[in-house]
Amino acid sequence: MGPRKGRGPIKALCAIMAAVFLTVGTCAYAGTALMQQVAQLHDSQRAPRTGTVFKGEDTDYTFASQDVVTLNLNYRYSNTGGLAGIDAAAPQTVELQFKKQADDTYQATWKLPTVEGFRIVLDATKLNEYLVKPPTNGMTADEIAEALEHGDFDVDINNHTVYYYQQVGSDNHNEQNQTYKNRYSDGYNEAWNAARWLSADGYYAEAVCGDDATHPGDTSGNHGANALVNPKIEVTLTADQLASARKNELDITVYYRRNATWYLVKHWVPQALCGLTNDEITALPKEDKKRVGTEDYVCLDKDTQQGRVGALTRATARTHTDNENAEGNPYERVQPNAFAQKQIENQTSGTETTVDIYYAPASSYRVIFDTDYTYIPRQQVNLGHSVDFTNVAKPSRTGYTFAGWRYLMKGATANADGTSSCPGCGRKDKK
Repeated sequence: MGPRKGRGPIKALCAIMAAVFLTVGTCAYAGTALMQQVAQLHDSQRAPRTGTVFKGEDTDYTFASQDVVTLNLNYRYSNTGGLAGIDAAAPQTVELQFKKQADDTYQATWKLPTVEGFRIVLDATKLNEYLVKPPTNGMTADEIAEALEHGDFDVDINNHTVYYYQQVGSDNHNEQNQTYKNRYSDGYNEAWNAARWLSADGYYAEAVCGDDATHPGDTSGNHGANALVNPKIEVTLTADQLASARKNELDITVYYRRNATWYLVKHWVPQALCGLTNDEITALPKEDKKRVGTEDYVCLDKDTQQGRVGALTRATARTHTDNENAEGNPYERVQPNAFAQKQIENQTSGTETTVDIYYAPASSYRVIFDTDYTYIPRQQVNLGHSVDFTNVAKPSRTGYTFAGWRYLMKGATANADGTSSCPGCGRKDKK
């Protein structure tokens, strides 16, 4: 047979098809290699797999939203102090995830800011029971200032057992409560514990101290009047409260309150004017006698007054109507020197804030006109000067003629012969 005609075109077609298949195969191979490189790159950026590959259906999973609640926190100074209504720290809005507890409640915590000299309070009801006059709702700033000036917000030690020395009947005001390691009574410490709890309609909150890193295990809720270390707020919700809080948020106000304490006011009178005998002066404790410059002083009186840590003292000088320890009235012969109030410090064992008031010989005396029938205003006359009779009215009495004035020492009595007897000064005053 002769050569078949038409094989040339067929060979050419096969060649073309082979070329096409070769090209497609080459591209497929190159594409596979590229995908492997990309996959290797992604695997190098991915965390190592530690679990097995899930081969089930999407319906095998139940997806639930996290138990996150928005918490609005306000930090305010207590309304029993001079900073009432002022923010103790900037308000915060935080989102907290509540974790389910063994008792089926949900709990979350948040660290609280601290303010030096102040204690954290959520509910002051029990603490306010110890005050002279507790604050009322809606008090204005002026009313609060007036109450502070009157000492209404001081603790009432006359009607309540505030300090441990009162509880045990000790004369030592520094007596320590061994349970709480402070100077306060069991009842007052328990009032502070109660002040850190707040049970509201939508939540329960408690201020506690400590965390695992800095204060492990110290969350007993039994710190009494002592300051919390690394304070935080612990919020607890029921399942229903959690559902409500997720929709409506929570608002909590944390108050900062100064703790109650006392301070001492000592009245130092020149020894020559104190009214005590030499034997009485000798018998005084060493700490009640001192020399300042060239003058010898004795501490004639001590006042223990109530206040709050961080606040200023409200010390006042004794006047002519004050006299407890000396015969006569030594404060009538002296006047107080200038003195400054002090900031009340937190007491440590054996220490207390003390204001010393020194007195100097009086530069003037009060003159009282004793007529029994006509009132004449008293005068304050400087030493070395005479009474001004210019505007002094003459007293009148039916059947008597006014003959003039005479000076009598306080406590003296007039005699029929015109003289007077002065038991306090041991002499007779002449007419």
